[in-house]
Amino acid sequence: MNTKDFRSRVYAYYNQQGRDLPWRHQPTLYRVCVSEFMLQQTQVSRVINYFRAFTQKYPSFKALHQASLTEILTAWQGLGYNRRAKYLWETAHHIAAQPSGKQYTAEELVKLPGIGRGTAGAIIAYAYDLPAVFIETNIRTVFIHHFFTNQPNVSDAAILPLIEKTIDRNNPREWYWALMDYGTYLKQQGAHNRSSAHYSKQSKFKGSLRQVRGHILSYLLNMPTPVSMPHLCTALPYPKNNIQKALNHLVQEGLMSKNNKGQYCCV
Repeated sequence: MNTKDFRSRVYAYYNQQGRDLPWRHQPTLYRVCVSEFMLQQTQVSRVINYFRAFTQKYPSFKALHQASLTEILTAWQGLGYNRRAKYLWETAHHIAAQPSGKQYTAEELVKLPGIGRGTAGAIIAYAYDLPAVFIETNIRTVFIHHFFTNQPNVSDAAILPLIEKTIDRNNPREWYWALMDYGTYLKQQGAHNRSSAHYSKQSKFKGSLRQVRGHILSYLLNMPTPVSMPHLCTALPYPKNNIQKALNHLVQEGLMSKNNKGQYCCV
């Protein structure tokens, strides 16, 4: 399929079935950053209401910077992968300290907490409407489906030149929106990324350490005072070893602290 036909196929779907997502309205640097952090490893349908509530409560980097991490984690409750909330909060501190309206490069963005190459590219494309080249799961689905049919172990290195070749340089923001929506459609039709060299099946949430971590954090966010390890073992339905392991991770990541009495609380 040549570039012209490929673009026509993607835009034809988008023009008829494109999604009306809240972060596509007024795609400022702040709103794009919030959406990109929230969408990491989380479905769009789950993010929509969280994004609306979060950006209403914290409408700018400055507002986010002025809030405490505990307040941000409380607003994030239920969305999962709470490290993202901490990274977003830390990123807000960096950006709020810079001159208003500063335009970031990919090299500057990847130095900020929680922002990798893919996220940096997405931020540049969506916030600045510039033709950055990046890849994520929906984009990967589209290119594997159309250009690597029945080929195993397709690397991102093989896909990226095609993304660069086919990008709509006049409308990169809308082009990536179209790719994302078309990729979602292809997945609904049975397309998948199992032939990608980077494919890995997400582990089950139930009974996982992620579930224990999330439950502990949610519990402590609603406790007015620090609590002990025995208290948590009584209050939560998990083995002691799992609770201790989860606590150690949460403390190491700066999502909670342990006082000199051996009690735990959110930072």
